[in-house]
Amino acid sequence: MGLMPSIKLTRIPVRTNNDVNNFVKRIIAYEQQPPSSNWSKDILMCATNLHSDSLPQDGYLINEAVYTYYISPYWDGEKKVLSNVFSDVNEDSTYLLTKDHLQEQLSKGFAFVNINCHGETKIYKMPDVNYSDIDAMALNNIHPTLITTSACLTNAFEWHDLDNYKCLSEAFLLNPNSNIFAYLGCSREGWGKKITYPIISETILGASDKLTGAFYKHLFINNQSQKAFGSLVNSAKAEFSNRYGEYSTNRWVCFGVNPLGDPEMPIYSRIMNDINIKSITYENGHLTLGNDSEGGLHTLIRSLGNNGESFSFTDDLGSPQDLGPWEVPENVSVYITGQNRNPFFFFIKDGDIYIQNETFSRNISFKAKHVFVGKDVTNLKPEGPVHIDSGEVHLIGKEVVVKNTFEIKQGATLIINGE
Repeated sequence: MGLMPSIKLTRIPVRTNNDVNNFVKRIIAYEQQPPSSNWSKDILMCATNLHSDSLPQDGYLINEAVYTYYISPYWDGEKKVLSNVFSDVNEDSTYLLTKDHLQEQLSKGFAFVNINCHGETKIYKMPDVNYSDIDAMALNNIHPTLITTSACLTNAFEWHDLDNYKCLSEAFLLNPNSNIFAYLGCSREGWGKKITYPIISETILGASDKLTGAFYKHLFINNQSQKAFGSLVNSAKAEFSNRYGEYSTNRWVCFGVNPLGDPEMPIYSRIMNDINIKSITYENGHLTLGNDSEGGLHTLIRSLGNNGESFSFTDDLGSPQDLGPWEVPENVSVYITGQNRNPFFFFIKDGDIYIQNETFSRNISFKAKHVFVGKDVTNLKPEGPVHIDSGEVHLIGKEVVVKNTFEIKQGATLIINGE
């Protein structure tokens, strides 16, 4: 058996039709409503005493080392701390980590939360009273959040002797109001280091801390194009491939840490940029996309024909370049996305291009046999008006049909067949 994962493998904890519907809606909402101006580009670092009675701040120091060596060099987001010895989430210096304070902060919707504490199947061990699966099921969070943790056993999803068959990680994801969309934690024991003097150094990090750090590094680093949840976990574990030993803690942690969530889900790390597709041309069964975006785009083409669905996926495009030409049927949906990019998609039906429920703020051209634009020109996409906020939109075809609910703001331009 190979030690390195060859596929993106995660788990979604669902038991009923309602569970499935709630979680699918959460993932769709996360992917279709990516970070905008009101998004919190932040991470909450929670920690309590771990291994040393003489050094109660050891968990805090370990979290600081994870942030210093694995996050800060690659990301300019805001870090907030909630620990048993120090907190900066508000102006009250006595506001330290407790069960209630953790719940209060989780409800504020941090983009990322790392929890460094001891744990069991249904609890985080807090300095006062344990945070349990009951608290996780009661959480009401206003924004999507990803949780990582070094705590033992909180992700023991296969322990069927648990009451209600639910561990702590599952409680977070099964709660329809939690907005926790992904969880990365250990299904068995985590591994840390006992430190005896107060330093912030990479040498104080144990296997669990290093794997958490590697996950965030691969999320935030610019030279990794694969930012799907499953890919990030695989990349983090790959850093340990040369450290595996038959009985090593690295090996234990890599097999024990498991992701809960959608493996193909992109993890957003900043406010989204538009994908700058400058032209879309469909002629003689061939599709060509003019691309002015930076590299790393992913294009998914799905056949809408009667012979089932077929998929074509173009990945890791590198530097800006035109995409295609691809030989595609006359009935397809085209979905273009990339890390931290607003997705862009359109439809070709019977060789014609349909544009609906879109806002354009850049120069772009569409060329096909026929081009249809409007609020309800196709049932393949949710209804919605077409807006041109800025730039020039060119529509080129033997026939161009512009229907109801089409708005052009002052300074923007619509050009049909060169006129």
